[in-house]
Amino acid sequence: IDVVYWHLRLWAPEMAQAHVALTIGDWTVFEEHIEVPGAEGSYSPQVIVPHDIEIGAPITFHLHNHGSNSWRLLSIDRAQP
Repeated sequence: IDVVYWHLRLWAPEMAQAHVALTIGDWTVFEEHIEVPGAEGSYSPQVIVPHDIEIGAPITFHLHNHGSNSWRLLSIDRAQP
């Protein structure tokens, strides 16, 4: 699975971490912690899913962070072999 997301400069009054995760059904397939405050950044992880996914399984992109910040999710796509 190809995932593309980014953020502008991250700000918070105190040091913290943002949490980004991708789940399929009840299974967390990707997770990352990003330091806040911090410079702008972009991410394009390719997530390897080791087994078949049931048709209709819900896919959730989770994000939380501290401060007033701007994030964008561009895409979650099936990777081309």
